[in-house]
Formats: sequence, C-alpha cells, structure tokens
Amino acid sequence: MNTPIHIGEIIKNHLTEQKRSVEWLATLLGCDASALRKSLKKYYISTDLLFRISEFLEIDFFAFFTKKLSEKIKNGQYLPDRNVDY
Repeated sequence: MNTPIHIGEIIKNHLTEQKRSVEWLATLLGCDASALRKSLKKYYISTDLLFRISEFLEIDFFAFFTKKLSEKIKNGQYLPDRNVDY
C-alpha cells in the first residue's frame, strides 16, 4: 500500500508535542501564521521550508521520507524505470 506521508500533519504533531504553536514557528520563519497553517494542511511542502522547520524544531523531517523509501527498496516495491531519460 502506497500511503503518502502527510508531512504537514507530522509537523503539527511535533509542534503539539513540543508545546509550540504555529504562530511561534511562523515568527521564526518570518511568515504569516495563516499562510503557514495553509501549508501544513498539504501533504507536500518545499524542501527549503521543510529544512528550515527541521532546524527550528530540531527534527529531521526528511528522515520520514528516507525511511519510507528504504523500506520500499528493501521490500522490492521501488523499481524505477532505469531506461527513462529525466
């Protein structure tokens, strides 16, 4: 089953665990809290934003994707077409 990672929900959960608010994070990021809330509703956010959030929350959010990819490769579920030119 290929369930997507909802990184926005994961970030919100970690904010809650750390007793931090979206407003707190938005202030550190230098953005509007409502814009950040909107971004966190999405499954995907920019790598730059994810990196900055990882720094402020001191959590490697990229690791969630790396772990999923590693598991797919280990289980033979990741078989890219190596003949495709990108």
